[in-house]
Amino acid sequence: MFLHFILLSLIVMLTACSPASRWSQLDHQTARHFQAGEYAPAIASAKQALEFSEAAFGSNHQSVTTSLSNLIFLHSLQGNYEAARSLLYRALAVKKLEVGSEHMATGRLLTRLSEIYRFEGKYNEAEFYGHRALKILEQDLPAHHYLLAEAVNNLALVYYVLNKNIPAAAFFKKTVGLRDNLSGISNSALPPYSRELENLMRRKEPSLKTAAGQNTLLALRYNKSGPARYDYAPSLINLSLLYSSQGHFNRAESLARQALETDQAHLGDQHPCIAADLDCLAQIHISRARWAEADLLYGQALDILKKNPDAGYLPRIRIMQNYADLLNKLARPVEAEELEMEIQAVGAQNSDIP
Repeated sequence: MFLHFILLSLIVMLTACSPASRWSQLDHQTARHFQAGEYAPAIASAKQALEFSEAAFGSNHQSVTTSLSNLIFLHSLQGNYEAARSLLYRALAVKKLEVGSEHMATGRLLTRLSEIYRFEGKYNEAEFYGHRALKILEQDLPAHHYLLAEAVNNLALVYYVLNKNIPAAAFFKKTVGLRDNLSGISNSALPPYSRELENLMRRKEPSLKTAAGQNTLLALRYNKSGPARYDYAPSLINLSLLYSSQGHFNRAESLARQALETDQAHLGDQHPCIAADLDCLAQIHISRARWAEADLLYGQALDILKKNPDAGYLPRIRIMQNYADLLNKLARPVEAEELEMEIQAVGAQNSDIP
C-alpha cells in the first residue's frame, strides 16, 4: 500500500511537471495578466510560453500557434502592428506546414492578417488577404460557421471605409444572413484578438449602416452567448454610436450603459476597455450638452488609464484628446494644456510604434 502511494505521488508530480502542463500554466498566466489589464507582464508570459513550446514540442506544435496568436493579440492592443504582422506571417508559415495552405486554420490566420491591415488603414492589403481568407473558408467550412461570418464582415468593413457601397452592402447583407444560424463558436484562454481589438478601436471605423442589421447581429449574439460574453459589448457600442449619429440619444445612452455593464461583468471595473466604454458614454453626453456628466466620466476613464500604464497607446491618446477637447469647451484651458502635454509624452514614448 505504501509503495502504491509513493508511485501514485510520483505519477502526479511527473504529470504536474510535464511540458504540456508547464505550457498550460504559462498560457493561463498570460490570460490572467490580460484580464487584469497588465499588458507588459502578459506579453512577457506569452513570449515565455512561445519559447517554451518551441523548445519542448517543436515549431509545428499547436501550442506554438496558440502562443503566437496570443502575442499577435497583445501587440495589436499596443498598436504595434509591425510586430503583430511579423508574428502573423510566422504563424502562417507554421500552419501551412502543419495543415496546408488551403485549410480553414490557414484561412482564419489570413482573416487576422487582413484585419491588422484594416486597422492600419492599409485597405488594399486588407482586401487582398481578406478575399484569400474567404475563398479558403468557404471551401472548408459549413455555410454558417462563425469564422466565415467574421471573414465576410471584415471585407464588408474594408469596402465600407473605401466608400465602395455596392460590395459593402452585399457583404453586410451576407454577414447578417450568416449570423442568423452561427455554429462553431468556441472559448479560449484569451478571446479571439480581433474581437478585443474591435473593442478598443471600435470608434475608429464606421459601424453597420442600418440599425436593423446591427439589431439582428446583436440579438443573435445575445441568444448564442449571453450578455456577459466579450463579443456582446462591441455590438452594443456600434449600435449606440449609430443611434447617436442619428440623434436618438436616449436609445444610444441606454445601449452604451449596457455595454459598460457587460464589460464590467466580464473584465472588472479597472480594465482599459472600461475606459473606452466611458469615453463612448461621455461623447453621447457631450452631444446632449451634458457637460458635467461627461466631465465626471472622463475623470473615471483617466483614473483607469493611470492604473493601466501598459494599455494600448492609441486608445489612450484618443480618450485623453477627447477629454482635452471637452476641457477647452468648458473654458478650462490650463487643465486642457496639461492633458495635451501628457498626450505628447505618450506619443513620444511610443514613437517607435507605427
